[in-house]
Amino acid sequence: MYDQSGDLPVWELAGNETECMIGYHSVSVIADAYTKGIRGYDTYKALKAMKATSHFDEYGKIGFHHDGVINSSQEPESVSKNLEYAYDEFCINEMEQAMNNGLKENILPIARRKEEFNFVNSFDPSSLFMRARKYGMWHSPFEPSEVNFNYTEANSWQYSLYAPHAIGVLRKLIGGHDALESWLDRLFTTESQLEGRHQVDITGLIGQYAHGNEPSHHMAYLYNYTNAPEKTAFYVDKILSEMYQNAPDGLSGNEDCGQMSSWYVLSAMGLYQVAPGNPYYDFGRPLMDEVIIEINDNKSFIIKTFNNSIENKYIQSILLNGEEIEQTFIAHRDIIAGGELNFYMGNQPSTNYSNFEASPTINEYDSSFVPLPFFRNTESIFLDSIIIDISSVDTNFRPIYYSLTGSGETANWILFENPFTLHTESVIHAYAESEIAKSSIVSQKFTQLDQSMKLSLQSTFSKEYSAGGESALIDGIFGTTEYRTGGWQGYLDQDIIAKVAFTLPREINTVSIGFLEDIKSWIFYPSEIYLEVSFDGVNYEKVQVISTTETPKHERKANYTIFSFNIEQKNRVVALRIKATNFGKCPEWHLGAGGSTWLFSDEILIK
Repeated sequence: MYDQSGDLPVWELAGNETECMIGYHSVSVIADAYTKGIRGYDTYKALKAMKATSHFDEYGKIGFHHDGVINSSQEPESVSKNLEYAYDEFCINEMEQAMNNGLKENILPIARRKEEFNFVNSFDPSSLFMRARKYGMWHSPFEPSEVNFNYTEANSWQYSLYAPHAIGVLRKLIGGHDALESWLDRLFTTESQLEGRHQVDITGLIGQYAHGNEPSHHMAYLYNYTNAPEKTAFYVDKILSEMYQNAPDGLSGNEDCGQMSSWYVLSAMGLYQVAPGNPYYDFGRPLMDEVIIEINDNKSFIIKTFNNSIENKYIQSILLNGEEIEQTFIAHRDIIAGGELNFYMGNQPSTNYSNFEASPTINEYDSSFVPLPFFRNTESIFLDSIIIDISSVDTNFRPIYYSLTGSGETANWILFENPFTLHTESVIHAYAESEIAKSSIVSQKFTQLDQSMKLSLQSTFSKEYSAGGESALIDGIFGTTEYRTGGWQGYLDQDIIAKVAFTLPREINTVSIGFLEDIKSWIFYPSEIYLEVSFDGVNYEKVQVISTTETPKHERKANYTIFSFNIEQKNRVVALRIKATNFGKCPEWHLGAGGSTWLFSDEILIK
């Protein structure tokens, strides 16, 4: 696949790349194999392919490497991609480090790739959740249970602990061992209600933990990295007993190439590898009394569980080859060496086990990494003035500098010390630095609205497709042909009625409004668009009607069209009103025949 396409496969089917999932997880398979001693292939070509795939110009990868985070306005599912790409970069690092350490020549150490820490740039310290970045700000409004276009088949609850390679760093961001435990407690016990769009893949819920969809699968094992590792046993036992049944519908979600079954088999053995590429298996709750793993060279590794029962779910002590160990993990090398692992169980958590050492993880940033700053503002549009406040994901990284004069060599960088007031429309650039490195530069445009006109909507937009709020249709920010980047305002199964009122009468020459068509996503152009004007603010007269093109006969690629009204001699207009008529139900030929359709609109332009 690499020879013929230039990058490694994501999801090959019948000899074709489908790209139906995110990340570039071929690198995790290769790195995991290499770190476990499976090396009977051209490893240098494999590493070359891994690096090439990492930088392939697709799905936000360029922004990930250049900016340190994926901008939600440029790439859908930006949070999930940012987190999974960071893990993939770790896998490339692990393989390169292992290959370098294996060379006999005395060479300089290879610097780690700082991109493996880019997950930090999605972490909002005020909410302790992973959130989408919209340019230099957090995407708002934010509800962690909402399923939207910033996550892949998930919400923020189900992705916010996705840093399996750097649990120590994530733990510090959250606030330490006890804070991580509290976060996990809330995950498993909070209301299971999902907000936002319907997503059939999110199943097997325990609180907001979703066992039926794989991004959550490591989460129960994260208690091992807190002061309460026995809670891993509690929740693993709960998942094993409640989410799997010996029946045709015995899985709680999509099997997805065997991952649901693999989780069960490994967990029933008492093991689970949190981060492939990091060759350690966490202990949980062994369900089987005896397991024999056949190893090459006539060796075997035996796992025996004593005092095992439904009630006795908690590990009390562990012996490896007859010697007691005080850790909540085992290395892959110990398994393939052969031998015996003994678990001794009880019906109450052991105080000794709570002090056991957790498996190795990255606990500190690489010195080359500096987290991105962000603007605390929740709105980028203002009337008279706006207070600008800049902060950092990790407050240990100071100072922060900002510029109102561009970001190039001639920029005038100012030390940010306190929030300041902005009175004019501006683009502000900012970066943070440590003693030896700088972050990438983040940029945010703050738009001053024309105070001589006011928009009022007489229709209700979907909150997950708000485009930024009530003033989004006149904020000067345009959507693209990708509806999932948050630039569009979406209306389901209803017409759009928007009124613009002026403080003083105006002469209007042209009025335009943009609409998106993405039929495969049930987004249709309006069937008709009406323009009305008012000379007294009360009574309106129809000026023009635009009928869109004929009803489509098949799904076609996404299109963005600006529909314009040319007005002859309309003086002293004090208000105008635009009405866009919903297309109606999906036609018979459509995959969703009879279903409700969307109107996606953005930017009313008045000249």
